[in-house]
Amino acid sequence: MVYFLSAKTLSNAIEPVVVDVNDNDIKIDGTSSLSGGFAAILNSAPILMLIASFVELMSEPQHALLYNRHLVHVEARVQGLATLVRCVVVYFGVTRFHFGLLSFAYAQLAYALCMLIGMTFIVITNKIYLLIKDEIKAKNNNNSSSNFVFVICSTLYEELTINGSLLFVFYWQSLQQLVLTESEKLALWFGATLFDQGTFSIVANLGSLVARMLF
Repeated sequence: MVYFLSAKTLSNAIEPVVVDVNDNDIKIDGTSSLSGGFAAILNSAPILMLIASFVELMSEPQHALLYNRHLVHVEARVQGLATLVRCVVVYFGVTRFHFGLLSFAYAQLAYALCMLIGMTFIVITNKIYLLIKDEIKAKNNNNSSSNFVFVICSTLYEELTINGSLLFVFYWQSLQQLVLTESEKLALWFGATLFDQGTFSIVANLGSLVARMLF
């Protein structure tokens, strides 16, 4: 199904889009006539991709917790579902709504939201399941907690606190990695023309290709 959606999306993406001049929301090459405020964000692919990157990064603490609890197989199911959702969004965005290249930005945002919601839900439900399991075991041993709801709430608060601290660490490390690995591109973006940026990109990519072939 993923291959079908990808092939169908690609075939429709390279076809010319027929635009109705009487339509109030004209969409050509991923842009529309909507403007201003929130609509401008929805019609900007770079901003949507940036938001999707931040949203997807918010799921990294849950990824670490699931890996630590040996629940990688559950995470793989969530990732598969998110990938399917991304393909469906791209398919309908290109073939039905004619968003053009903007469809890929919407799809990436949908993928990031699915990963964040799905993995957060798994972490919380797994924690509640473990607490209930411990409570049942304690009842069998006549040593159950008198305020089980308070225990659940305090544990979930602790879980959210851990996720928040991990999220700050991931954001800080990602910012450092971005500055250290892409500093030359950022410098060119601020102080060079598009021709100079293209020349630098070609030379750098060809040079790295030769180095990889030799070593």
